[in-house]
Amino acid sequence: MKAICIQNYGNDFDPKVGEVVEDIVLADFYITSLWRNGSEIDLEDPKRPGYFKPESEILSLLKEGDEIEENYCHGRYRVV
Repeated sequence: MKAICIQNYGNDFDPKVGEVVEDIVLADFYITSLWRNGSEIDLEDPKRPGYFKPESEILSLLKEGDEIEENYCHGRYRVV
């Protein structure tokens, strides 16, 4: 699955708007927020409050058109 950067937060290490991530892998791409049709999707693990769901579960939630925020580089992306 690919994502395109739609916003960066101005740091030198941030992705550039229009930059494409060819393969979303949580080991390298830490998704901290997910929005679909303007609504935020809850990523908290119900079995472990305060923690995110497992990597495979978060990746299985992603659909084309979703917006995600990546914490390591603080960029916002659209899944394509």
